[in-house]
Amino acid sequence: MLDSFTCSRIILNTNGSRALRLFSLEFANIHSLPIVNQPEDISLIVTGLTTRLLLFERSRVTDRPEGEPNFHIFYYMLAGLDEESRLVFPEDKISAKKFWQQLCHDAELLQFDIKNEWLTGGITRLLAVIYHLGCAGYCNELNEKNLLYFTNYQSAQYAAYLLHCSLDTLNELIFYPVLRKPTTNHYYYHHHHIENNNDNQYCIKWTAKNCLHAFVQDLYNMIIDILISLINRYVYLFI
Repeated sequence: MLDSFTCSRIILNTNGSRALRLFSLEFANIHSLPIVNQPEDISLIVTGLTTRLLLFERSRVTDRPEGEPNFHIFYYMLAGLDEESRLVFPEDKISAKKFWQQLCHDAELLQFDIKNEWLTGGITRLLAVIYHLGCAGYCNELNEKNLLYFTNYQSAQYAAYLLHCSLDTLNELIFYPVLRKPTTNHYYYHHHHIENNNDNQYCIKWTAKNCLHAFVQDLYNMIIDILISLINRYVYLFI
């Protein structure tokens, strides 16, 4: 399952890992535990296993290297949808759909709440948000409200719906870092030649592209954290 979220086809590898995985084993002295019929030839017993993951290349979600696709999970998810919702993928559709079915089966084996943690209310929902934000695009020009905005309102509306918020809220949440009040720092004024005495006037320090990409990358990183926590929960229950 982790391969689907952290691996991608790269130039020299069809399943190149873009993350570092750390597995921590916890041991205890078997003689200190209330175990009946303790074996004499064993002194330690495994009492815990924790998985940690460091995603090196979360930027791949928004800025794919030339000639390489995104992480596998997006193609698997889209291929697993109904025929009308599918797009043209750089991966094989039939194989991708089989992988998605296997992931759903793995989620059941790991005792995920399929509806609230994996599908409509969980990880898949957040992946769909990323997909729709990718289709929403952005505009670098301020509108009449001094706000940046999406270029594809329908896709942005889908993303807002999946996040249970209004389109205006999502717009401000993503693009707010771009909108900052002008500083009174003399160095900034001197080197950037900005003269503005209106405190309500905004100046752009970030680009809309940077804001949208940062939001999407953080969201994907959160998806990975949720996945790891669900896996660790299952392992904790059965050790």
